[in-house]
Amino acid sequence: MFSNLHQHTDYSLHDAFCTIPDLVGRAKDLGYPALAITDHGTCTGIIDFYQECKKQGVKPILGCEFYLASEITVNGCDTYHLVILAKDIKGYRNMMKLDTYAHEHFYRKPRISFEALEQYHEGLVCTTACVAGPLSAENADEMYSRLLSIFGDDLYVEIQPHNFPEQLEYNKKWENLGKTIVTLDSHYVNKEDIPVHKMWLGLGDDSQYYVSDDYYLQSEEDIVKWFKSNSMDITKALENVQEIVDKCNVEIEFGGQHYPVFCDDPATYVKKRCNEGFKRLGISKLPNSNQYIKQVRHEFDVLNKLNYLNYFCIIDDMLKHCRESGIPMGLGRGSVVGSLTAYLMGITQLDPIKYNLVFERFANPERVTPADIDSDVSTPRRQELIEYIKSKYGEVYQARTINYIQDKSAIQRAGEALGIEPKIRIAKSKNIVNVEDMVAKTKEEKEWKELALKFKGHIISYGCHASAVLVCPEDVTNWTAIEKQKDNMVVCHDFHQLEAQGLLKLDILGLETLDIIEKTKHRAGIDSLNIANIPIDDKDTAEMLRRGNTAGCFQIESNVMTGIVLRMGIKNVEDLSSVVALGRPGPLDSGMAETFLRRRNHQEPTIYDIPDLEPILKDTEGVIVYQEQIMQIAQKICGYSLGEADNLRRIIGRKVKDEMQPVIADMIKRGVQRGYTEKQMKDLTDNIVTFASYGFNHCLSGETTLYRNINERKPLTLEEMYKTKTDKKWAKENKHLSLWEKYNRYGYGYGLSIIDGKIKRNKIVDIFYSGKNYVYEVRTESGKYVKCTANHKFPTRNGKKMLKDLKVGELVYIKGDRVKVSHDYRLTNRECIADNIPKKGQKGFQEKMDSNWYLFEEAKKVAIYNQYPCAVCGKSYDGETRFEMHHKNGDRKDNSPENLEWLCTSCHKKEHYKMGRTRQGGNGYELEEDKIVSIKLIGMESVYDIEMEHPYHTVLVNNGIIVSNSHSAAYGMTAWVTAYLKCHYPAAFWASVIDSNCKDKGKLAGYVMEAKKDGIKILPPTLKHKNCFSDYDEDGPTITLGLNCIAGVGKNEFPKDAPTEFKQFIERFISVNKTCLSNLVKAGVFKGNREEMLQFIEWAKDKRKSKGLFKYTQGSYNEQEEESKVLGVSFGNIFQNYNMSLVNNVTIFGYEVLDVKARKTKTGKPMAFVKVRDNDYVKDLVIFNDKYKQFEKHKVYIMKVKNNRIFEFMEAKQA
Repeated sequence: MFSNLHQHTDYSLHDAFCTIPDLVGRAKDLGYPALAITDHGTCTGIIDFYQECKKQGVKPILGCEFYLASEITVNGCDTYHLVILAKDIKGYRNMMKLDTYAHEHFYRKPRISFEALEQYHEGLVCTTACVAGPLSAENADEMYSRLLSIFGDDLYVEIQPHNFPEQLEYNKKWENLGKTIVTLDSHYVNKEDIPVHKMWLGLGDDSQYYVSDDYYLQSEEDIVKWFKSNSMDITKALENVQEIVDKCNVEIEFGGQHYPVFCDDPATYVKKRCNEGFKRLGISKLPNSNQYIKQVRHEFDVLNKLNYLNYFCIIDDMLKHCRESGIPMGLGRGSVVGSLTAYLMGITQLDPIKYNLVFERFANPERVTPADIDSDVSTPRRQELIEYIKSKYGEVYQARTINYIQDKSAIQRAGEALGIEPKIRIAKSKNIVNVEDMVAKTKEEKEWKELALKFKGHIISYGCHASAVLVCPEDVTNWTAIEKQKDNMVVCHDFHQLEAQGLLKLDILGLETLDIIEKTKHRAGIDSLNIANIPIDDKDTAEMLRRGNTAGCFQIESNVMTGIVLRMGIKNVEDLSSVVALGRPGPLDSGMAETFLRRRNHQEPTIYDIPDLEPILKDTEGVIVYQEQIMQIAQKICGYSLGEADNLRRIIGRKVKDEMQPVIADMIKRGVQRGYTEKQMKDLTDNIVTFASYGFNHCLSGETTLYRNINERKPLTLEEMYKTKTDKKWAKENKHLSLWEKYNRYGYGYGLSIIDGKIKRNKIVDIFYSGKNYVYEVRTESGKYVKCTANHKFPTRNGKKMLKDLKVGELVYIKGDRVKVSHDYRLTNRECIADNIPKKGQKGFQEKMDSNWYLFEEAKKVAIYNQYPCAVCGKSYDGETRFEMHHKNGDRKDNSPENLEWLCTSCHKKEHYKMGRTRQGGNGYELEEDKIVSIKLIGMESVYDIEMEHPYHTVLVNNGIIVSNSHSAAYGMTAWVTAYLKCHYPAAFWASVIDSNCKDKGKLAGYVMEAKKDGIKILPPTLKHKNCFSDYDEDGPTITLGLNCIAGVGKNEFPKDAPTEFKQFIERFISVNKTCLSNLVKAGVFKGNREEMLQFIEWAKDKRKSKGLFKYTQGSYNEQEEESKVLGVSFGNIFQNYNMSLVNNVTIFGYEVLDVKARKTKTGKPMAFVKVRDNDYVKDLVIFNDKYKQFEKHKVYIMKVKNNRIFEFMEAKQA
């Protein structure tokens, strides 16, 4: 049987259109016993291909189509295609070496040489590829001879069944040269893919690439028939194909470990490091020291059994190097924090016994995936650590990522291929979540959608992983090739595939908070301080936190977290870890956080329905706060092994209903078998499910209003709508009796949902009250916001996501502008209204009916003259009722009589509702995306759930948004460290925080004001300090802002001997750009008259000989305003030059405007978000009219403000 040995896949970027599953499936259908992969210049797809072939029962032949350079030392020399196939594992490794060599000699494309083939030919089969191969060279005979001398019996000549003259000539010329084989050089799967492939590549109809339209998989029968029609017998060639198939038997080994070896006896080393940890940490002096001994022995047995001890040694050595080199590193993060072994060795800095963490979350014999230790280090020194790993453990490379075309891009690319205008492509893609949602009514749109569906999911590019690196002690090409990725050299395979082969992947992350901690230590002169040794119950730190002074502290500076800190009454780091744990969506959304705080403050008793829970939950006031507690409960109450308990935790963490129900049922069953009552077990599992934030109702705040189009006096909130329908007395008292009757008779009416990629009218089925719960405010960049519970779902481009799974910076859908009514969709097509229409029966009437009509007013005459009734309701023209022309199929170009209907306005609207084009917002509203800029906890509120008519389960709220624990211990300690440094070294701490936020002028201004509140004097920048500088003077701590805080200065540095006198400085640094020099002056770097200095810079930069001598002209320069422009803050009273007599700081305020962001309201009216500041605070205000256009940044205004809304304002006048 025939097997194709020359095959391209999607991994041949910009050349093939062929997914591996489709390809292998088609080969199997055609009866191929084997199939090769030979992508252009890359081995990236080989493992995917290998695994898919194994899965479908087709023998995989692993290869690559290389570019053979005639002279490798000459850039731009001729290159020829050459196919290489691996016979065995030796050949596979040599192919990886050839690929690496090719990318090391990259010039426009990866290139190999004859010298490389001579060096790495063992275990390889070579074929001459296509008509662009070596036999197309002028010295073809010479090149063939050289290849034959290298590969001997493993060299084959390809002939192919492609119907164009050059191929026919090629086949005839070389069919008897040597051992001939037939290949297809396939670039797509099926014959039907011919046009799709061309459109994917952007090839026009006149393109000469793939001109024969036969680069798809063919049956042996069709291949034989084609060659026979060209007078060629390929019997022997097919036998040679099978000969190659028999030669090639590569088996890729998965499993095992190929990690670098730290030492010959890792077990002894780990024991030694643990013993050192026992002494260093004083474990033997603890009253429960036996518990530590028992636990570490248990862990050692597990780690030894899982062969993890060498891995621990490598991580330990890596972090030991960080300590010795002064590279800041984290305290530990992720499941490894549950390991006592890691704690004793110094890999983590948190005591898992003390914090009641569970080792089996990290490693247990029943865990399917390998354990992974994430290492957090200082961002600027991350590369330094990687260099150490290279020097000690072997090669280190970044991992490659594969990027697939997604829905919106697929629609745009398909539209481009079909020649659709860019603005139409963008508009269409903007309105959909999935390609399947794309509305396609016309033939052109259906073709567009079909093409987009075919494009979706294909590979479009490669990328580099942000943090994952591969470490290989041996020659990395024994497993993978190293390929060029822009300016980087990366492993060509996905790191998961390489991990599966037993290679070591490290995640080394750079964290900004570590930079702040390190900078603070350096500024305070305490570089040697080990943050793990900071007192965990420092009284001054705890007192500061109890005052609510949390600004700048990791994880706890938001208003909500500060509120929890205040209620907690912080005494030590354990309390702060509890705060971090309680601030997560699970405990907050479930109400467990509130219960915890009430019990902590003795406002309610702690009761255990199951007494055996007390040892597990006593430290968290009887409520479930940590994931480890779920595992301990499953073990203690249900008799689970810790491995089973870890799998339970994973299932609950995924929150998939179909997965959760059976495991919860099993917990109840096993608990009952162990003597607990069914009610006790149901209550317990309900708490576990609630902790996981798994709610079957996804709830909105009762204050939420829906975007509706009904005749109500004002938009009602969900709470008001619910009460109006369910409580007649309440409705009567609040003057909603008519709505009570309406709601109970007809329901709540209509809202808006996502329908066919647009926001359209949809029926509200019901509203449910879901009790009280914690709600969050989600605010987007455009100012839209909604308040909801953590488990409320938001539709996104990647499907629906719960709030707790969303992060700041992610995109959610919002209501855009009204859909522009194209001619296809207009309710009245004015181009199609008749002009001078003959009366019915007169000559030419039918011809006019068949042609375009022009003006609407003339259309009325048609209805009058002919007494046309409404085609739906039969109403005749009465002189007042408006009639309109309706296109039945929605195509305004189709003006055939059978497509036209006269309808009254009422019936016309109804017809368009049926067609999905509502009058509400024209054709609905555009579906747009907006970036989340903040997610903050508001507090406990009444919440409600909405049911929309099936199948469109999304709803638009009036604010414009469409809504459809080891970490706690580590983050708690990190938060405590930042609080401790702020408390004891405030100037150094704030200088570091301001440094890290110097580019964000809004944050910088806020942090400067917070530093002032802590008694720190803020000084203007000087030439001496590129970064913020903390110090003390006779009045106390000071911070001198760095040059990095000045806009426009960038990375400019000046030597220590740079003159501080302005004119001397200008003479020496006149070559520095004018913006930099001017902003140095505006920021107050130089003493003197700033206006005069700025004029001098203009004069000095003027190169005209006729400019004359410098002369200063006094103007009205405002120092505070100009300082604010370049620094974000100004020194002194920003109002000192203004008449602020109208300000009472109750309703009338004085503010400097920092930023203005223009937006539109839901009704399309102008509004804007205005960021302002006074001498103490930075605030966000809103204005609901177009007067915001009068605001100028950094001008001072007097404003009438209520509830953060600007009602009136005027520019402050100079005093």
